[in-house]
Amino acid sequence: MLKASVIGNLGTDPELRYSPSGASSLRVNVASNFRARTPEGEWEDRTEWVRVIVFGQRAESLAQYLKKGTRVFVDGRLGPVCTGYPGSQRIGMTITQAAWKESARVS
Repeated sequence: MLKASVIGNLGTDPELRYSPSGASSLRVNVASNFRARTPEGEWEDRTEWVRVIVFGQRAESLAQYLKKGTRVFVDGRLGPVCTGYPGSQRIGMTITQAAWKESARVS
């Protein structure tokens, strides 16, 4: 199992969905900003995006108070995900069944 922790801001409002069987899932995108040096030696700001998916009762409770711009700490299982259509697929990483902590300020 791969584990990941991310501190960042929600880039979109949470998306709560229900499966045909009634199971709930919550999907959000977390943006994490950092500074890195370019090959020319200058500093530039970069943003990495991580998709986070939560299932069940936790998904329903988080959907009530999370919104775009909320600063969060996310800790969960890291796994690959393929998006898009054949011929234009993109591979990314998703954190699932995450533990959450909302924070006004994370040091």
